[in-house]
Amino acid sequence: MHPERSPDPVHLAAFRLDEGVPDEAWLDERERERAARMRPEPIRRRFVLARATLRRLLAEELGLAPAELSLREARHGRPELAGREDGALVFNMAHSGDRALLAWRRGGLLGVDLEEHRPVQRMDELAEETLTSDELEDWRAAPQHSREARFFRTWTRKEAVLKATGLGLSGGLRQLDVRGDSPLAVAFAGTQFCVLDLDPWPDCPAALAVDGPAPELRWRAFPDRR
Repeated sequence: MHPERSPDPVHLAAFRLDEGVPDEAWLDERERERAARMRPEPIRRRFVLARATLRRLLAEELGLAPAELSLREARHGRPELAGREDGALVFNMAHSGDRALLAWRRGGLLGVDLEEHRPVQRMDELAEETLTSDELEDWRAAPQHSREARFFRTWTRKEAVLKATGLGLSGGLRQLDVRGDSPLAVAFAGTQFCVLDLDPWPDCPAALAVDGPAPELRWRAFPDRR
């Protein structure tokens, strides 16, 4: 079943975490302290770039300077707006390796996930642990060479929905069936979600989940950090 279109657009930005100069001046004191404890250096660098980019994009949407944004850690460590901008935007960010994806809109529920293609140990066991019985049957019936890609596509859809609910992976991967063509209507945890497949990079499938009908997607160019 394909959901109807929502009038509320979702903004998206895909960017790399191994390019540009990390600008810690845009981070607040708590974020800088957290970054200082991170090792090795590539992990610290990715965190700073991700938070600085998040702050810049959301600040542009709200007409503020990046350092003016007030963020707090919500459930499962997920950042959300606080202070004067509390509730002004909902947003979610995912990263895999050196790549990141940020989605935001004004109101509602929203979750996003992406996964770089990579070799997976114990693929059969992992599929049994995360797929519903019907999904697992379809996955096993697929050609061997396509199973890895199918698994990552299914995983991103599931995690996007679970992140939109605020439950994270504890919400139950095996209780969520995401078979079907994108955009896909999925009922979960008492909410009707629209799930859309995204492909910000050829080898890095992603998915977006929002409550209600399918939204208009507005992709943003990677911000200039100069």
